[in-house]
Amino acid sequence: MKLPNAALVLALLAAAGCGKPLPPGEGESEANQPEAASKGTVASRFISQKILRDMDSGNPEVVLPAIEAAAASKDASAVPMLKSLLGSWDMSIRFKAASALGRIGDSAGFEALIALARDKDQYMREAAIFGLGESKNPKAIPVLRRAAADHASNVRKAAIYGLGICADAESFEVVASGLRDEDMYVRHAAVLGLAESKDPRAVPLIEKTWKNDRDVQVNLLAAQVLFRITARKDAWDYMLAMLKSENPVARFTSANMLGICRDKAAIEPLVEALKDEEGNVLISAATALQKITGMNFGPVYKSWKDWISAGAGGK
Repeated sequence: MKLPNAALVLALLAAAGCGKPLPPGEGESEANQPEAASKGTVASRFISQKILRDMDSGNPEVVLPAIEAAAASKDASAVPMLKSLLGSWDMSIRFKAASALGRIGDSAGFEALIALARDKDQYMREAAIFGLGESKNPKAIPVLRRAAADHASNVRKAAIYGLGICADAESFEVVASGLRDEDMYVRHAAVLGLAESKDPRAVPLIEKTWKNDRDVQVNLLAAQVLFRITARKDAWDYMLAMLKSENPVARFTSANMLGICRDKAAIEPLVEALKDEEGNVLISAATALQKITGMNFGPVYKSWKDWISAGAGGK
């Protein structure tokens, strides 16, 4: 059985894990603080120029880390280059640039995202909406709310998740409405957005989605999120049980969810999943084991069993 949209599933599920982008700083950006900028050290200016050169390299392997470095430093001098990267042919560069503009918080970058959110191309709108969500700027909320009703499901997905991470209480119902969307990935985003909102009203909705959604990938995502929020044993047990499901999509997704949880109790069940005949399940289980243990034996059952037998699995 072929697993549908595996790359897209992995990308969305990754958002449920650790390593969330840092929120934008309060107050004025560096671009609006000329005195502070003029006092920058030679080293900081050199690093800034290197980031700019790397972003202009055209090589995604160089461009993506440079964009992340610019976002982490909140260096407003990177904004013009980041704006130009919004038109990149490479979707990962486009999204990373939009995220960086949102996180840097510079007004010029924010306005560029607002303008792009009106683009005729749905993928451009999606990137812009994603960046506006990352900004956590209250001025982005009306735009995000409108985008939550976009005719394109990928734009709705970005808007629903963005409203969740903005944690705007008045937008809670808009985020929750994503749980009823016909598109599975919008429902994914709604579960993640509700978790990010930290709103106590989210937990019963996530539990309901775990038990009642018509798609097993959404069920498993909701169970994983519920376990991380509440440490519910029944949600954990459900994820483990799905490793043995007859449905390879369920096994594949369950392995991903257990990897995100990074709980050592999943090590042995994941090692047993390396006996699976489905290649995608093997890769997911091996990746999850690497996340949990820091070891990398690939999808080789015997290597992992030998490691456990040597007494390392419980450490």
